Amino acid sequence: MIRSSPELLAVSRRWYEILRTKKNTDELRNYLSKSDELRFVGTGEGEFWSGQAVRDGVSGFFAEIPAPVVFEEVEAEAFENAETGWSSFVHKIQFVGFDEPVFYRTVLIFVLEGAAWKIINRHASVPTPNIELVGKEQLAIQKLVDAAREDGPELIQTEGLASVLFTDVEGSTTLAEALGDQRWSVLIENHFQVLAAIIEKYHGQFVKSLGDGTLSVFPSAKEALTAAIKIQGPLHRLPRSHLSVSGLGFILVMSCNLVEIFSVLWSIKPHA
Repeated sequence: MIRSSPELLAVSRRWYEILRTKKNTDELRNYLSKSDELRFVGTGEGEFWSGQAVRDGVSGFFAEIPAPVVFEEVEAEAFENAETGWSSFVHKIQFVGFDEPVFYRTVLIFVLEGAAWKIINRHASVPTPNIELVGKEQLAIQKLVDAAREDGPELIQTEGLASVLFTDVEGSTTLAEALGDQRWSVLIENHFQVLAAIIEKYHGQFVKSLGDGTLSVFPSAKEALTAAIKIQGPLHRLPRSHLSVSGLGFILVMSCNLVEIFSVLWSIKPHA
């Protein structure tokens, strides 16, 4: 069964952190599969490589790229199904000497080798308008996406026009490294289940999760805030043998006559 994978999201982010900082590029080969079926597809013409050449050359390939002045994660998601998985990322990247950033889309496909996830296929691309490639705009999928966004969730509002609750685990990358990918994956999945139950209890809709964050909508600001308060309880009851919780609190991100948005931020640190 296909499911969201916080574990692969964490592995992918460590890969991209090496690309961003340009530190320890020699470690990149350790992320790659040892299979002859390994494939590496770049954005340049002719950049379609396979097998041992990729493992031997990946460090030098990325070391040759200048350190970016802008490297921002725009979108990120990851999924797994038994012994395979994949992640999709969009980064906004800008290099010295260029006036505008470029949006890079990258897909990493993983396989389990032993107990570790390894990249079997890396495919990167940069957007080029279809009108320039095929002489025609291709809008069928985009129209469906736009229609879905316009429809949105059906809510019976009692206060304001929209009450939205965001949650995010602060310092999740560091925490995932401290716990290990498998323990982190179990922890975050259990975390989502607890949040979903509380959100539904207070008449909210668990709209989506992205990485370690969630987005939910409520029929009123009162119910959104009540759910946010109730979320604190399970966090304080996390097993102390594994974790301790600190820095729990609310931050009012935005409040106006059209949208009421509350954000809950917390940090979960390894127990010493």
